[in-house]
Amino acid sequence: MKKVKIIALLCALILCLTLALTACKDGDPNVITNEWWTTTGELQFNEDGSVNFPNVTIKLVTVVSGDDRNTFSSLIQRFNLEYRGKINIVVENESQSNFESIVAQRVSSKNNAPDLIMSHQKGHRYFAENKIIQPFDPELMEQSGIEIDLDKYSEGLTQYSSLGYEDRIFSIPCDAQSMVVVYNKEQLAELGKELPTNHQELLEVCDAYVKKYGKNAIAWPAGDAQKHFYNYVVTTAIMQNGGELYDADTKRANWTATENAQAFTNAITSLRDLVASDGTVKYAPFDDNIGREVAQDKFIDDEALFLMYYPWLIGNMEELYTRQHAMTQEQFEQAVGYTSMANWFAMDPDSDDAGKIFVDSHFFAMSRLVEDINKKAAILEFIRWFTQNIDICTEWAKAGHITACKAVSETEEYKNDAYCQRFINEVYPNIDNFVCMGLTSHYNTVLSYVEKLGRETLVDPQSSIIDKLTRIQREFNDEIDLNEI
Repeated sequence: MKKVKIIALLCALILCLTLALTACKDGDPNVITNEWWTTTGELQFNEDGSVNFPNVTIKLVTVVSGDDRNTFSSLIQRFNLEYRGKINIVVENESQSNFESIVAQRVSSKNNAPDLIMSHQKGHRYFAENKIIQPFDPELMEQSGIEIDLDKYSEGLTQYSSLGYEDRIFSIPCDAQSMVVVYNKEQLAELGKELPTNHQELLEVCDAYVKKYGKNAIAWPAGDAQKHFYNYVVTTAIMQNGGELYDADTKRANWTATENAQAFTNAITSLRDLVASDGTVKYAPFDDNIGREVAQDKFIDDEALFLMYYPWLIGNMEELYTRQHAMTQEQFEQAVGYTSMANWFAMDPDSDDAGKIFVDSHFFAMSRLVEDINKKAAILEFIRWFTQNIDICTEWAKAGHITACKAVSETEEYKNDAYCQRFINEVYPNIDNFVCMGLTSHYNTVLSYVEKLGRETLVDPQSSIIDKLTRIQREFNDEIDLNEI
């Protein structure tokens, strides 16, 4: 009897060990043990070696649904005309709200499911974790001759393309966008100043402006209902000072770790430098009543030297400015310019992080339901066309989205385009310095607590930063723990 118990105990131990090892292996974010996708069919080729696409229809669902929707639709029409009889893209535009859950439900139920997804990078980890998407096959790229070489794309963005899986390409970056800086050229010239290239120069320019005009130097939409001030400006300040929004392994906040605590302290301090230590206005007002339109109007009324604004609304701002000042477009370009917030918040201007800009970036991903190799190749062809075609990337830039492809951005044709030269090149000086949310499915939690940290430390500039970090970090991690129960 004793012998039987010992054997049973050993068997139980072996079973537990086996399950533990299996779970560890299956849970390793760098290893895929069981592929959840398949490939069927064969490619046919034309005499010139190109793929002979048999009139493939691709259903694309995208988060592009705002002011840039019309531009995107016109580009899709151009593609369908160019590839008539070969590939046809059918687009559905979904709002950002609940985009990931909506797409995941459609793929899981195989009901109105997309073949191709174009959405923000921050949601793609969720898609991979839930096996909603499949990787792009390098062998298919080689076989079809349709190359997507990630070395030709922004290093800051392609670091997320594997979504944490070893030797896989799950996501391909398309573009990037963040807050941009608009400035009054005439007022800057009257100050006898140049555009600031670091934090100290920013403070000096703002101080000179306040002394001369008696007005706030910066108009920023801290009260914007969309939280873009926190999602782009506060996050950029953290990135430029070397901070990490969450631990890459645990997905929890580690804001109070020694180096990270210093980075966060520097970031908050750099923003506090723009408001008075007693909470009164200094160079930039921190006011929940100042949303997008109020900030825009302050700049248009010549009540601010700088405006933090949204790239997808630049055309609207230019129209309002020229109308109010009775200007031609040429006169507007002489009076108003664009610049970048790169280096604006870094306390160490010589650090490798000083030029970073936190962005949202559209990435392409392929649904796990796509099996036909012809459709997979057609998807690759469309992605190549959209991300590597200079003319298309230039048109997409006019909707506020800089290309993520260095093979495009570094060409003279792209750089010398009138719009890119005046706007895009100035706002995004180095696309390798882009930083996205990264590999966490808890991105909404991350952003909500970054907002809380930014709001609380700027509303009360005399409060202890480390105390705020400690408490808000605990709340952040408690919510992650609750979400994972």
